[in-house]
Amino acid sequence: MEQTENKWIVPLAIVVAGLLIAGAVFYSNKNPSGGGSAVRDNPLKRISVLGDEKVSVSLVVYSDFQCPFCKKWHDETAQQIIDTYVKTGKIKIEYKDFAFLGQESVNAARAVKCAQEQGAESYLDYHDYLFDNQKGENQGQFSINNLKRFAKNLKLDTDKFNGCLDSSKYKDEVKKETDEGKAAGVTGTPSALINGKLIVGAQPYEVFKTAIDEALEASK
Repeated sequence: MEQTENKWIVPLAIVVAGLLIAGAVFYSNKNPSGGGSAVRDNPLKRISVLGDEKVSVSLVVYSDFQCPFCKKWHDETAQQIIDTYVKTGKIKIEYKDFAFLGQESVNAARAVKCAQEQGAESYLDYHDYLFDNQKGENQGQFSINNLKRFAKNLKLDTDKFNGCLDSSKYKDEVKKETDEGKAAGVTGTPSALINGKLIVGAQPYEVFKTAIDEALEASK
């Protein structure tokens, strides 16, 4: 009897550890807020399509600006993927909004699209600024007034930016991207699809490497 019980100890421990890890890297509307320092030279920086659009393997990332684990993924994992797979022409990254944590998530998603109207660099700078300035969920940090202030701090054309934000110009586009994510099985952030295969949470680089390599092999 004792031998039977002992043989289950290690497998059960592995299962429990896996569940704890999964819970630590996935954000839903029931998770507490968190954060950490941003990496200023993060190269992903919310580019709609990063890499050669003609390649057969696509990594689609769904994220919410209020999600601390989205920030974690950008800070810790994105650069390794880009250095290994995007810069070498093997995959492309498509970055989309999954604005589900409240009105301030929608505000932020709309705002970064308004910044993009002023060029790629403005888009990138504004994206970084949002993640750098996370301060909890729907605490007023991503209010319309603050988003306008961020644009001013970044020296964007504030008349153009403010007009875009006040017009709710990208509201439907943000909703469309979020709905697309839901249809693909996304329920929280960050979530990623590698040629349709769903990866949930701010998983480490090794998890993405395995999935990407499998997709590359299958595409040959």
